[in-house]
Amino acid sequence: MISAVEKLLSSLSSSPSSPEALRIYLIIPVLLRGEDNMSNPLLDQLAEAILSLQQKDLKVLESLWSNLEISFFKDLVSMYQKVSRSKLFYFIVQVRNSEEVTCELHLNRALKMLQLLYEVNSRAGFKIQENNFYVPEVKMIWGQDWQSNEG
Repeated sequence: MISAVEKLLSSLSSSPSSPEALRIYLIIPVLLRGEDNMSNPLLDQLAEAILSLQQKDLKVLESLWSNLEISFFKDLVSMYQKVSRSKLFYFIVQVRNSEEVTCELHLNRALKMLQLLYEVNSRAGFKIQENNFYVPEVKMIWGQDWQSNEG
């Protein structure tokens, strides 16, 4: 199934021919549910395709997302939260070890997707709670000093 999704992703266009063609962007996450770490690179490719959509097509996709059942939308958010957490953790490790940072682009896409989904959720009247969009690893960047200066 992973290879089938890879083929599907490689065929995506930045300007789908119709709103119905955008439904493939809804189907791919369903196919990737339960694939865990195997799905991260594919979710990154999907994010790249979504973020490269023309503005009018992105608005149609956002509308489709806002009409999804809450459980499916929450799964989609959860998938991108996991990808964001994984990429952020890897980013932190690379920086702390003074390694060349190789995951910045992937982290940026995952976080942009999470932000986009948050905005859709907000416009739809908060279908799911805000804490579903948090990426706790962000606290690792600031460490204890940030937490003690917070209040």
